[in-house]
Amino acid sequence: MSNVVRNLGRRTEARGVDGDLVQRKDYIFMKLYNATMPVMNTDNHFIYQTRRLGSSTKCTCGADAVLMGYEAYKKYHSEFIGNEVLMCYSFFQFGVHADGSH
Repeated sequence: MSNVVRNLGRRTEARGVDGDLVQRKDYIFMKLYNATMPVMNTDNHFIYQTRRLGSSTKCTCGADAVLMGYEAYKKYHSEFIGNEVLMCYSFFQFGVHADGSH
C-alpha cells in the first residue's frame, strides 16, 4: 500500500512508496529519453523519481506517473508547459488522484 499525502496546499516534500523522503521538482531527468521533462503542477501531490523496479516515476498519491503530450494535459493545465509533460496517471485518466483528491 502506498503512502498518501493528506495535507492541502503545495507540498514540497513527502514520503515515497519506498519510504524515502522525496522532494518536489519542476523538471525530472528521464534517462530513457536522455532529456529533462517538465512536471505538471498540482497542489497537494507531485511527481518524483523512485528507485523501485517498474515505473521510475510515481505520484505521491500512489499512482504511476506517465509522460503525456500537450493534447492530453491541456484540459488539466491552463498554460503550455512543454510538448511532453510528466503527470499522474490517475489524475489524467479519472480527473482525480488515486486518493480521491484533485
